[in-house]
Amino acid sequence: MRSIQITGLLVALLAAIAAADTVVKKDGSRIEGKIVERKDGFVVVETADGARKLVLSSEIEEILESPLEATEDPAPAPTTPDATPDAAPEEEVKSDAGRTEVVRAPPPDLLALPEDISVSARKLYEKGAALVKSAQDAKRPGERASLASQAISPLTQAYRKVRGFHQAYYQLGIAHQIAGDDDKGRKALRDALALQPNFYQAMVEIADILNRDKEFDEARRFYDRALEVAPDYVLGLTSRALFCTRLRQMEQAKADLDRALELEPDNEMAKGLLEQVKKDLEAPAWENVYRYESEHYEVETSVSDEFARQVADTAESAYELYDLLFDAAESRQNKFAIICYDSQKQYVEAGSPPNTGGYYSPLIKKLVLFRYEHWEDTLNVINHEGFHQYLDMYLQGAPQWFNEGHGDFFGFATYERGRLMPRPNAWRLKAIQTALKSNREQPLSRLLVMSHQQMYNPRTIGTNYAQAWSFVFFLWTYNGGAYRPLLSKYFKLLRKGADIEQVYDAVFKGRIDQLESQWKTYTRALKLSQEDIELLKRKKKGTGIGE
Repeated sequence: MRSIQITGLLVALLAAIAAADTVVKKDGSRIEGKIVERKDGFVVVETADGARKLVLSSEIEEILESPLEATEDPAPAPTTPDATPDAAPEEEVKSDAGRTEVVRAPPPDLLALPEDISVSARKLYEKGAALVKSAQDAKRPGERASLASQAISPLTQAYRKVRGFHQAYYQLGIAHQIAGDDDKGRKALRDALALQPNFYQAMVEIADILNRDKEFDEARRFYDRALEVAPDYVLGLTSRALFCTRLRQMEQAKADLDRALELEPDNEMAKGLLEQVKKDLEAPAWENVYRYESEHYEVETSVSDEFARQVADTAESAYELYDLLFDAAESRQNKFAIICYDSQKQYVEAGSPPNTGGYYSPLIKKLVLFRYEHWEDTLNVINHEGFHQYLDMYLQGAPQWFNEGHGDFFGFATYERGRLMPRPNAWRLKAIQTALKSNREQPLSRLLVMSHQQMYNPRTIGTNYAQAWSFVFFLWTYNGGAYRPLLSKYFKLLRKGADIEQVYDAVFKGRIDQLESQWKTYTRALKLSQEDIELLKRKKKGTGIGE
């Protein structure tokens, strides 16, 4: 009888092993366990230790399922973002008019800690959460990354002490994001979501990562799911609005922002973005509107059909070179928008910044300019602001010297038969040469880690812009382009999520003295052509271009 019992147990164990499912991911890794939930776009796997892992269908190469059927129903599985959310409790309320209205109760606060959590786990969690908050509030990128990295250890210790500690996984996910590792951030947040299927805060954080990675369809599912669970979650509303502006879905963005401001009337971020969205939705008051669509651009202008096509063709030529030079070709879900007014007067009357020759708005993803008397001036603005528009697709919040320096670099370049022909920027060269004569330039070690606020310091902005252009020009053209690989390396490290100080250390720090000496000598010797001198004269006449 005893041997029969042992044999039966062995058979059951073997059957359990044989019944395991295997999810093979595209990166070659495998997750073995039992698939306990399967939805459109997701599966949830319960492993032998009881942990549950949420796997996106886009990550899966194949699923090797057991041929055996489970004899018992599996344990209840976490809901995925595609599933119908659990209904929140509802209650009937009598209105003043005597009507009965059904009001949906707010979702529970999933970040609140349970009272019975151990003292040691609570202390570790609170320490980690406080470091995450400090990292979010810090102004310097290096300080943000350092504080976030310090939060990882106590939060990891906290979730190891308490089974199912979804709050710790959530904070850990945010810490990894700030520290520059979106992959680990996404994993921690998905672990939190597997433990709490209606964890709407985690859904929004996951959606933000997917948005940054341009996985737009999945990002939309997570945003929508979060707001099904918590329709009044203001951060979710503003985050989805930003996502919609990126895809130029302005009506949905406006609806989300209107609702966010109903809930939080003093939300400055929502007010500022809504103003931009409303302005975008208002068609220019033109008697005649001419539109032209190319492969990557949608142009609207009040000038003519021929001019609309000329602007689009110019932007396309520059786009091809950006992709070639940065090796960053990538498919897009929506086209770049360009608005071109017939005159500077029309441009300013429409509400554009008065002392500008054109601008790109990263909030509404639109390039706005006006037609200049000379086509070459119009071309300079298209190429300058067009680079900002292009770069924003890859690096939201790119370092100022890199972004503005390249804008001025491409703005003054010419393109012949698909080749980039760099030339000195007539508006910046004189300024940086004057600054070098009086030693008013910034040390490169400072310029290359400047924040937006530092770059735009009213006392030094002109010199900062000129120096950023001159250093970019130097890196592209010195000694036949000997330093171009540094720019490529810099761009690729930023795309991987490294912060400005980390990338500076990796690319420039070890050779900064040599670069500074060569850059100064090279820049002092640059000269303008007669054509460039004529452009400089036009600027002095007050065209507005080049400011």
